[in-house]
Formats: sequence, C-alpha cells, structure tokens
Amino acid sequence: MTTPAPSDSSPALWNPNAAACWSLLFSPAFGAFLHARNAELLGRTDEAKANRVWFYASLTFLGLATLSVFVPAIPDIIFRGAGIGLLVGWYSTLGRKQIQYVKDTWQERYQRKILDKAAARWVWLFGWVRSRGRHFGGRCGVAVWCEMNQWPNKPDTRFQIEHPRRAVPHHWR
Repeated sequence: MTTPAPSDSSPALWNPNAAACWSLLFSPAFGAFLHARNAELLGRTDEAKANRVWFYASLTFLGLATLSVFVPAIPDIIFRGAGIGLLVGWYSTLGRKQIQYVKDTWQERYQRKILDKAAARWVWLFGWVRSRGRHFGGRCGVAVWCEMNQWPNKPDTRFQIEHPRRAVPHHWR
C-alpha cells in the first residue's frame, strides 16, 4: 500500500469515524463509498479498491434483500444476520484501519467535508428504492405505518370504548 507522508496542506476528507457510525443506519455501502473517496484523496489506491469491493458487495446484498420481499419463503432472519455480518466485516477489515490512519497521520488537522449532502443523497436513494418496492408490491416503512394507523382516510377505532348495548348487533338483542 502506498502511504504518502503528511505535507503542510491538509486534505479535505470525509470524517472516517462519522462515516463508519452512519453506516450503522445507512448500511456499510455508505461508509465504504466515503472511505474509498478518502483513500483516493490520500493516495492509498489499494485501500480505495478494497473499499469499492465492499461498496459493491453491500449494494448487491441490499438488492438481494429488496428482491426477497417478493419471495416470502425466504426468512428475514437470514438478511438481518448477514447485514450485521457485512457491517462488522467491513468495519473490522477496512473501516477501523482508515479511522486509525487519519487519526495517527492528521489528528484533527484535516479539512472536513460536510456529511449532510452525502447523507441526504443516501436518504433520498433509500426512499426512492423503498417507494419503488412499494409500487411493485413490496413493503415500505411509511406504507406500513399508514396501514397500521389507518391514515389518512379511516379513523382509528381500536381504542374507542363503545356502550355495551351498541356493541351487540341489533338482531341479537
């Protein structure tokens, strides 16, 4: 691996620790993508290639998990366990390595790129993918919430207490 010595000009990097933490929410693909971009800027081409492999593997996993919605015979537990394994695998092989390298080499002296645009794009992408899944018969978190709460057209009558006489149909009295 090529590791350039730190110079006077500090690089503009995504915070590798924040990228790893956001991977808990957005999947390892998010962190692997940002770590690959950082590695390219730092001149660490082998690490950038390895992060891109993890990025594409994570996207493939997400695609398979999305397709499993259409095959109800596949249990969800398989994808939950595999997703956690994918996250732990990426973090233990590459994520932690870049966090440590940036901490040892640059400490807090590097320019930080703002994660809000990257996170907003990722949220938009996940929302778009989930809405396509809902459109084609999949489940979406918002659709499930709306169905559970019978929103917007039906009132929620689960917790309303009716008078005992009115609860019995008229022809049973």
